[in-house]
Amino acid sequence: MTGPRAPMRLPPQPGEMIDRGRPVEFTWNGRKVHGYAGDTIVSALAAAGERVFSRSLKYHRPRGVLTASFHDPGCMVQVGDEPNVRAAHRLVSGGMAVTSQNTWPSLRFDARAVNRFAGRFLTAGFYYKTFMRPRFLWPAYESALRRFVNGGRVSPDTAPIHPAKRYAHPDVLECAVIGVPHEKWGEAIRAVIARRNGSDLTEEALIAWCRERMTHFKCPTSVVFVESLPKGGTGKVQKNVLRQRFG
Repeated sequence: MTGPRAPMRLPPQPGEMIDRGRPVEFTWNGRKVHGYAGDTIVSALAAAGERVFSRSLKYHRPRGVLTASFHDPGCMVQVGDEPNVRAAHRLVSGGMAVTSQNTWPSLRFDARAVNRFAGRFLTAGFYYKTFMRPRFLWPAYESALRRFVNGGRVSPDTAPIHPAKRYAHPDVLECAVIGVPHEKWGEAIRAVIARRNGSDLTEEALIAWCRERMTHFKCPTSVVFVESLPKGGTGKVQKNVLRQRFG
């Protein structure tokens, strides 16, 4: 189902983000895979010949790269104990253990794909309509339906992580925003950005990207690029330093 695993790495391209002088080794469903620093999980797997990264929720059909963007629906994987990782965005790192989600016994031979033979009976929202009666059986129905959720697994012993921010733009390594004086509005938003190595992201391009995805009054009106953001001993960004330098 996953096709041949012949290497498919393209030759060096102008402006590429990967560093071919820094090899990285990680595992995919227990198999060692080699990539380079700057590769995303999916780009490294695709270069290694992989074509299927997940299975669809309902019929467990094979899913591969559709857009290679942050929101690519076919590229959700598990990394260690972290489920629902967007593999077209997450960069690979040495020793990373990547696995497919909700497949049994394997991604290549997924027994749950047998659902397709019952497709004519599994209409949209069938679980809301079919399992409502008798009510006393709902706990049993719920237990069975949960096994079909395309979500990965988390150990109960894993400490919760509360990330402060999400950087959706592939060229943004770190970001902080501050308020700066504005003649008309009193204050405007300025973004302070640390770009990924080799990125040629410009102020105009980033502002346009934000305005396509966010309410305009929430978007920055100016951008400053820095090597890295100043942080205190706990790792928290020092906004006071940014205000003194760029406010």
